[in-house]
Amino acid sequence: MLAITAKLINEIAQDLDTGMIVYVNPQTGEVLTIPDEKCFAGGDFEAWEEDIAKVENAPNEFKVIEAMDSHNSFKVMEEFAEQLSDKNFQQRVFDALSHKKPFANFNALIHSTTHEREQWFSFKTKALERWVLQQLEISK
Repeated sequence: MLAITAKLINEIAQDLDTGMIVYVNPQTGEVLTIPDEKCFAGGDFEAWEEDIAKVENAPNEFKVIEAMDSHNSFKVMEEFAEQLSDKNFQQRVFDALSHKKPFANFNALIHSTTHEREQWFSFKTKALERWVLQQLEISK
């Protein structure tokens, strides 16, 4: 049986954030992490062959925990902007999100600061953890 702990949720969130796909067997509690081919095109997956085979041989036994799609990721960036106390920086973030290439604009702006960058990483981690928990709850 899968024990949903804060540590497990955080680990899965971190894996998703680094371009991995996580497979969870709710019955056994087994968790497999495999690189997402879309993020690692042309990569060497030899180290994950055994896990890939497990998932391919028993696909109905595993629940896929996927990274947020772009729509949900954008919503997280908007929610981050909404809670900023520095109204000047908040407006700059909203401006970045309202133009062409909002993800690139947002990242460039966030990475040009120190305090807001740290706030963003903390906010994003909590959002990813909520995302993971929702998906794990559905798989029960």
